[in-house]
Amino acid sequence: MYSVTATVGGCTGPAGTFSVTVYGVPASPTLTSNSPVCSGTTLSLTAQTIVGATYAWTGPNSFSSALQNPTIAGVTMAANGTYSLTISVMGCGSSAVTLAVTINATPAAPTAGSNSPICAGSTINLTASAIAGATYNWTGPNTFTSNVQNPTIPGATTLAAGVYSVSATVTGCTGPNGTVNVIVNPIPGSPTLGSNSPICAGSNLNLTASAIAGATYSWSGPNSFSSALQNPTIVAATTLASGIYTVNVTVAGCTGPNATISVTVNPIPAATTASNNTPICALQTISLSATTVAGATYSWTGPNTFTSNVQNPTIPNASTLAAGVYSVYVNVLGCNSSAGLTTVTVNPAPAAPTAGGTATLCAGSTLSLTASNIAGATYNWTGPNTFTSTTQNPTISAATTSATGVYSVTATVAGCPGPAGTFSVTVYGV
Repeated sequence: MYSVTATVGGCTGPAGTFSVTVYGVPASPTLTSNSPVCSGTTLSLTAQTIVGATYAWTGPNSFSSALQNPTIAGVTMAANGTYSLTISVMGCGSSAVTLAVTINATPAAPTAGSNSPICAGSTINLTASAIAGATYNWTGPNTFTSNVQNPTIPGATTLAAGVYSVSATVTGCTGPNGTVNVIVNPIPGSPTLGSNSPICAGSNLNLTASAIAGATYSWSGPNSFSSALQNPTIVAATTLASGIYTVNVTVAGCTGPNATISVTVNPIPAATTASNNTPICALQTISLSATTVAGATYSWTGPNTFTSNVQNPTIPNASTLAAGVYSVYVNVLGCNSSAGLTTVTVNPAPAAPTAGGTATLCAGSTLSLTASNIAGATYNWTGPNTFTSTTQNPTISAATTSATGVYSVTATVAGCPGPAGTFSVTVYGV
């Protein structure tokens, strides 16, 4: 308690009083923080609780706060440095206390890449851009994880397709993810192959492969054959086209396993040589023949609707309608030769000559016989008493009664004898 009096002209008045309290300077509080923190996170500052105190924080980047325990959300690197706090109790301020805070930079998202698209069974190569001092963390499909900056997945299956994420961590600060979409295309299956084999040389060879969506085709085969068609054709194939054909398909850059098919192109057999036994006469037997070809079957055609599958057929009792050109083909392994040809001649038999002459005569006279004229014919007479003659109109001088009887004459044209004409003769005795 303080008292004060005033004296005027030697006279002192009563005392005035005033009560004074002097407070001590408050002790400096203990400071802590959650430093070090990563940029973008929340920095928390804490001060020891002092009863009745008010707080005054200052720090980097013009920071100030009257809170006991302030926070800075989304902190930047500008918040790095020393923070100071003073407290005041009953108007008495403490000395300042400081706290060093470290803000570590959060790294940027790495740039993620890959060698996608790839084919199943190949190696996926994942890449992340280099960040100084970083460690990496990859995650992806099929429970994939890796801490390598640029990991690989050998023998990848289609289960490895999808989005891969990678983050970088520097001084404990993990940045946002970089992502890359990886495509793993399946290996297409082998197509089912077909052909029209076996075929004959000179025919078209047709190759077929089953349809696979989105596929391109690659054929190879004998005689330097290649084609990019699904179903190629080899026009007028030769025997050099026989052998194994191979095809594979490619879908989205991925080539499947080979499929194969065996093809046979049979040669055309050589033509057989055809022959016959003609010329013959009508009603005789035509004998046709063809030279032997190993393993062949035979096919004959000819005049008067003639057909036969016999190598050497015959036509008994042939008429003149059987005359003409006969063709024979040989077939070996389904392949026909060119035709072997032979010409058949069937000569007709001439008609019976009309026989005539001296029907009656006296013994000792001349017997005259006549036959009608047939172009190109030769004649043959027979009669009683062992008579024969090759003259068209023969005579018998000084005929005797033994010349009585029936005389026959035949005509032969081109080696073919006709039926007989007859004439009856009577020779009377004298």
